[in-house]
Amino acid sequence: MKTFQTKNYTQGVDEIGAAFLDADFLAAKFEAMGSRNIEITVEALDDDEFQVTIVREAPVDVPRALKSVVKPWNKIVQNEHWSGADGGPYRGEIELGTDGVPAELSSVIEIEQTGSGCSCTVTNEITCKIPLIGKKLAQFIAKEAEKTVDEEYEYISQNA
Repeated sequence: MKTFQTKNYTQGVDEIGAAFLDADFLAAKFEAMGSRNIEITVEALDDDEFQVTIVREAPVDVPRALKSVVKPWNKIVQNEHWSGADGGPYRGEIELGTDGVPAELSSVIEIEQTGSGCSCTVTNEITCKIPLIGKKLAQFIAKEAEKTVDEEYEYISQNA
């Protein structure tokens, strides 16, 4: 299952791109979104490439039908590979796994200059290989991912 969202920021591409690579900013963002036990590492691979690893526990409002698969608090491990030079565009490729949840989320984030601001397009792909509730789980994860993008946009647009 794939989802797409585009958010427009008043800040420039470099300012928004930098927010995705600032460990302190990311920790504050995830804390504001309700996460706990947040650990973030940012490693420069070269001048225009970065590896970001985010481990956190995040709350989720689990529907009754999925309570056997998804817990109210979930440990999430997020590995991000970012590339892009000053002036953009920036591209982040993200793999996200949740302990104990039989599904995977991969995302691509593309940040491009648009006049005085920039646009951020997020493409999420959810895969779930379990029978019976797999489709319902993938739909739930897609909805949660879209909600997270919305919350991140609000935080970044106000604080970057």
